[in-house]
Amino acid sequence: MVASEVFGERSSAHLKGYPKNAFLGLCDAGMVKGIGKGNYAKRSTSQKNKGYAIKAVQLLTEKPELTVDKLKLWNEVTKGVNLTQNSQMNLVIALWKNNLIVLE
Repeated sequence: MVASEVFGERSSAHLKGYPKNAFLGLCDAGMVKGIGKGNYAKRSTSQKNKGYAIKAVQLLTEKPELTVDKLKLWNEVTKGVNLTQNSQMNLVIALWKNNLIVLE
């Protein structure tokens, strides 16, 4: 439901598993306000997206200006490796801008 609100119901982004897995990965790490650490991201594909999301948060703490350019953030997360950004950075940036990221 939240993905539909953020991305719009007609967007394919709310149907993709990548942003969901990124969100669950941040939850695993205890980085989402109101959600305790746990084991939410159980699939191996979730682990990659978890890593991308955590790296994005780390980069945003150092360079908050990256919130205005999701592709630049993605390129820094992936170190320029040619991977497609599948709305993981949209999710991280939305959480960041709404003060829902917990920094330890």
